[in-house]
Amino acid sequence: MKNFTLLVLFLLSGCGSVVTENDRFVGFAHEDYRLTQDSILYKGDCGVWTDDFMLAAEGQESNCLGEVVIKYPKGTIIRVAKIIDEFGGSSGRCWRIQVQVKGRRDLALIDIPACHLWHPKSWVTSSSPFAPVVLDFKPEFAVKADT
Repeated sequence: MKNFTLLVLFLLSGCGSVVTENDRFVGFAHEDYRLTQDSILYKGDCGVWTDDFMLAAEGQESNCLGEVVIKYPKGTIIRVAKIIDEFGGSSGRCWRIQVQVKGRRDLALIDIPACHLWHPKSWVTSSSPFAPVVLDFKPEFAVKADT
């Protein structure tokens, strides 16, 4: 029984957990941000590291970017919808951040570069759940939308 319990704990430690409502993310989760670069919505092509879509700044490259779906101009508003503490392979745990494009409820949640080493350059200030920094967008990718 002890071995079974250890096996279950080991397997669960590799899973992701949604942590969006954690107090650590007040002022980031469910907030609107304005893109500071022209960006492109791609079909996600990174296996379990993305869902259906990934947003990347124009010029960013990665093996995770599939076919182009639509281009979004600088100034497009996105909202942080979900933050997931996820297993990141040999690099340990990492944040997986999903957004929605304002006015586009027809799209599923969209991953942004944040977590996996095959993602384009990360859009957020910290990729690690263990780092004590406040999670936010790097201003080269997105800034708080004017209210």
